[in-house]
Amino acid sequence: MIRTVNDRIVAVLLFGLGIFGAVLVRCVWLQGVDATRYRELAHQQHSNSQVLRAQRGTILDRKSTPLALTVPSHSIFANPRHIHDKVGTAQQLAEILDMDTHSIEEKLRKDRGFVWLSRQVSFNQEQSVRERKLRGVGFISEPTRYYPNEELGAH
Repeated sequence: MIRTVNDRIVAVLLFGLGIFGAVLVRCVWLQGVDATRYRELAHQQHSNSQVLRAQRGTILDRKSTPLALTVPSHSIFANPRHIHDKVGTAQQLAEILDMDTHSIEEKLRKDRGFVWLSRQVSFNQEQSVRERKLRGVGFISEPTRYYPNEELGAH
């Protein structure tokens, strides 16, 4: 009996056609059925914008004396989910930040991962809060405009 076609050649050919068919079906599925979903994902990636704050420069007079400077200041935030003693933490923070205990406690009772407690605090207030090492309380450095001559040349 003479064989004209080898069984292994047929098996490899069928396997290759199967792979090609699977890739073809996947291409049709991606470009036909799921096309709108992937179009939306691409649009979100391409049109995502993020606002970057520019660093404000120093304003000098004709004698190079600074009229306006940008200095770093710290703002205090909390992650209420990490604070177990909300009343005690609120009392300590209210004492340092000269705020109402009830308003701080109300912020700490929110079920959020981030709440502002006080923005652009003084250096002494920041150091006092840092020394207490309160769990769930953190700091963010923010630029603040400082005018050495106060109102003169400020605006």
